[in-house]
Amino acid sequence: MANTADGNTVVNERLCYVQNNVKNHPTDLVGVAIVVFYREEEVSAAKQMLFKFTETLNVKPDGTPRFIKRTPGDSEKKLECDDLLALYSVLDGAKVKLPTYVVTNLQRVPAVSPGEVDVFALASNVASLTNRLDSISNSNLIEKQL
Repeated sequence: MANTADGNTVVNERLCYVQNNVKNHPTDLVGVAIVVFYREEEVSAAKQMLFKFTETLNVKPDGTPRFIKRTPGDSEKKLECDDLLALYSVLDGAKVKLPTYVVTNLQRVPAVSPGEVDVFALASNVASLTNRLDSISNSNLIEKQL
């Protein structure tokens, strides 16, 4: 896990979750937990915060990804999360001293470990598919009535 700078704490639930889970769980499961639990703008804000921190470094680690502005779409939140985790991985691998990311409200952190998140991601996907199917069924009923 990346080193943390002494006395430098920053409130950010997403980065706190990453900082405290990437050492113990596969990165892709940490990403699933973030994508399922947080809103798109929250993931983007965490990504921007980590990139802004990286800009303050005198020497950027080899392999530091460039900031990519994502366009709105179905997979924007996942891509933003992938960007965030890729940058964190580079910083962690280079042993960069990061701020200690903390939370002020534990309800803003997923209560499940990344290893358990697959079940919640599956439930979220089933709910989304059910809503889409209901929408298609309703539009078919309307067309038949016309």
